[in-house]
Amino acid sequence: MTLEKEYFETLNTKLILKAANDLQIEEKEFLNPKMAELYSEHDWMVIHNPEVGIVINAVPDIYNTHIIPWEEWFIMDNELHHHVLFSVKHEKVR
Repeated sequence: MTLEKEYFETLNTKLILKAANDLQIEEKEFLNPKMAELYSEHDWMVIHNPEVGIVINAVPDIYNTHIIPWEEWFIMDNELHHHVLFSVKHEKVR
């Protein structure tokens, strides 16, 4: 199975697309070949945070978090938040 197919299968089996829909994120944000290329090695998960509700996490191998970001998506105060996180400080890119 290709990395891209594995990535898309992971999104389905781990209910990432359902959670994205619940957060009102367009599925196409996750369903593109570039995302598959960049995030196929990440561990994808949906968690329930008691303060904000549904949270989607994409976590790389912990030993690479200084160079590869992990990301999270959630709604707080009726606003979608998307954080790109590293274990070391990086310059903010706009």
